[in-house]
Amino acid sequence: MKYNPIYGKFWIPVSDLEKTLIDMIFLSDHMREDLWPRIARALDEERLNLYLLKYAPDFRKKVLSTAKAMSGTRARRT
Repeated sequence: MKYNPIYGKFWIPVSDLEKTLIDMIFLSDHMREDLWPRIARALDEERLNLYLLKYAPDFRKKVLSTAKAMSGTRARRT
């Protein structure tokens, strides 16, 4: 977890994108599909894989397959 000093004299804990993705999948929270390509481009695969070492193999597969699906989508234009 990072601390972001942008909030003046307060230190606010800020999760990085990889941890947020893991949390959202773990908690079965849904992400807007139009954001998937941006998220996929910004993911640090090395960091994601490092975090996933702490999880069960089945969950690791779920996260990695979700990340792969995200990278294969294109933002829909409405």
